[in-house]
Amino acid sequence: MIWLGVGLLAGLVNLQVLAKTLAIVHPGVLSKLIVSVVIGSFILRMGTLTVILWLALRQGVVPLLFTFAGFWLSRWYFIKKGT
Repeated sequence: MIWLGVGLLAGLVNLQVLAKTLAIVHPGVLSKLIVSVVIGSFILRMGTLTVILWLALRQGVVPLLFTFAGFWLSRWYFIKKGT
């Protein structure tokens, strides 16, 4: 069950980083700085998720599924909260 909490926490941090990244992007403005921040944020978010899922997989398939479920639930919470 600890892996479900890890997945939830990773999902929430992922969404916070995404929200902060989107807050600096303005329509009509496309500069190298903004592009590099968006790409860097994506690499950071996906890299963190990959490492967490890999660590869970080293413990077994069930911890991996719990971690993924936690990440998935945090995403759905964000989607439902936004509507």
